[in-house]
Amino acid sequence: MNRPPQQSVDQPINPYAPPQVPSQAVPTDADGYEGPWRQVGLLVMHRKAPLPFICVKSNQPAKQWLKRDLHSYFRRATIDIALSEEWIRRRKQRMLLAWAMLAGGAAMTVLGMAIGPLVGPNPHAIVFGLVVFLVCGGLVIAMIGPVYGLTVCKLVEATKMTNAHIWIKGVHPAFLDRLPEFRG
Repeated sequence: MNRPPQQSVDQPINPYAPPQVPSQAVPTDADGYEGPWRQVGLLVMHRKAPLPFICVKSNQPAKQWLKRDLHSYFRRATIDIALSEEWIRRRKQRMLLAWAMLAGGAAMTVLGMAIGPLVGPNPHAIVFGLVVFLVCGGLVIAMIGPVYGLTVCKLVEATKMTNAHIWIKGVHPAFLDRLPEFRG
């Protein structure tokens, strides 16, 4: 999308420097949408404008696009964000953990319910405690898993939307630093 500025012959190349986007002009895509911008720690973008192919979470070169459905009160928007290999891996790990908590909690609950009738009408305190732990603990873990998944896999979140623009939080500060200030 945007090309980094050309290095002069006098300047040594720093392989550890983050990718650069020219900051002297507001980028405009082929359809004429300006942006994105920054405003007090938030990314501001036109609803239909594309973002640069730079990870919004790490400010590193991106590996793939991820479609996000954003909601703010009664408004909705769908945008594509770019993620680095590290953030793709993190997101997959978090989703796997959330699903594992749901499945593990459900398995604990079922196991506890299966053991309960086998104990008989007069269970020992240790066995009864195990059954209660499995059933109650399993239910709690099974409920926490989806909440955890919905919370940590969100990545970015809309804080405000108008008919034309979206304000997004959860973007890396260095990503925002390369953008011009929003004057809308």
